[in-house]
Amino acid sequence: MRTELKYKLIACDFDGTLLRSDNTISEHTRAVIAEYVKRGGVFMPTTGRMHASIKRRMADIGLNGNSPISSYQGAMIRENVTDKVLSYKPIPYAAALKIASEAERLGLYVQAYDYDELIVSGLYDGEADRTGKDRPSGNLYGATAGRRRSFGRGYAERLGIDMTVIPGPISEYIRTKKIDCTKLLVVDGPDTMPDYLKHFSDAFPETICNTSETFMMEIITQGAGKDAACDAVCGLLGVGIDSCMALGDSMNDYEMIKHAGFGVAMANGRDAVKAAAKYVTDSNDDDGVAKAIEKFCL
Repeated sequence: MRTELKYKLIACDFDGTLLRSDNTISEHTRAVIAEYVKRGGVFMPTTGRMHASIKRRMADIGLNGNSPISSYQGAMIRENVTDKVLSYKPIPYAAALKIASEAERLGLYVQAYDYDELIVSGLYDGEADRTGKDRPSGNLYGATAGRRRSFGRGYAERLGIDMTVIPGPISEYIRTKKIDCTKLLVVDGPDTMPDYLKHFSDAFPETICNTSETFMMEIITQGAGKDAACDAVCGLLGVGIDSCMALGDSMNDYEMIKHAGFGVAMANGRDAVKAAAKYVTDSNDDDGVAKAIEKFCL
């Protein structure tokens, strides 16, 4: 690693930041990232997606080497080529069971992640995934948000990942398997999500609850998070957090952008994220990531 680079690590969110609205990454952005890596920098995608989901997009970023990948909001860090685990901080079994049970009690859609496997319940994920005779009553996502197809199936197809459909509730799967969960995802309409975000944050202080979309709440364990992932990889590189530049757009990027040596928000980002950043770059559709790297890193 060359010492002339001020920012030895770039931690970059994927959706809404690096990825354009048309689900592509521009040639110019790829070229700029390649030049940064060529000069000795480490570029780490830092996303709420599963490891398997972001790994399949690494070639699109132009990262074919053994770069670190921070997935599940920082709860998992693994190498790209070898899949070696650099850090793994799941929600412990007891807490995961309580959270899933509470989501189900409230009638909310919830899906779980068993290490790097997506677990969806056919009971309350829409007709396409039903494996039981009856769906539970309550504030089901398909009804409140007007979604006529399975959320879980659409989610898996969009990200290009496999899913495991179980016949019973998510809480029962967790209880039977006695698993720690890498992440839990709770879904409801955008009007009610702020109240549920506060409810789960207050009820489960041992976790971090945040939103990547207005209708999705992502829950990970305390001590994980994108900011913690930056600390972990900086430690492996033998540098301090001042040597990290972080880029993002959503509230799940907020702590990372505040914490990094140099936090950059996207023009399309949330106002709170922009306020926390030291610099606001152009949008994800206007090569904002590339422009920030060129301005501050090359």
